[in-house]
Amino acid sequence: MAVWSDSAGAIYVTDQTPRLTRLSPDGMLTGRCRPVLNGAHGGAMDAAGTIYLAEGNPSRVTRLLPVG
Repeated sequence: MAVWSDSAGAIYVTDQTPRLTRLSPDGMLTGRCRPVLNGAHGGAMDAAGTIYLAEGNPSRVTRLLPVG
């Protein structure tokens, strides 16, 4: 439902499962989680690596902070 990449070339994909998937620049799975209730219809990442996921129902934005 949304696709974007970070400065290192990792690719992030949201879907209706709902889950967030991270792929390496060559397409290998490097991470997966279920951070939202009904699937993120939009996603973005800021310069600090914080991920923002937008849901339609309920109408909200989920913020995921980087660790480490």
